[in-house]
Amino acid sequence: MVLHKGAAEAGAICVEMRENGRFFGFYDRIWSVDGEYRWHALPLEPDVTDADLTALRERRLHYDPDLWLLELDIANVQRFIVQMPVGA
Repeated sequence: MVLHKGAAEAGAICVEMRENGRFFGFYDRIWSVDGEYRWHALPLEPDVTDADLTALRERRLHYDPDLWLLELDIANVQRFIVQMPVGA
């Protein structure tokens, strides 16, 4: 699900991962030192609440209004993360 539609040409991408409805992690697509995009998990407490996630989304959008925020709810997050494309 698209939580926030960012700029088509320049928006950063963040993905909120859920596994069968339960929050699993929040991932940023970042530019790495080797010149490639990589997915980076934000360090969050395991007992993160919906209010915490809402505050995180609002902070991110405050600093980057062109940000794309996506939510994926899938059966096997670990497997998906390994295969998740990063794009150019």
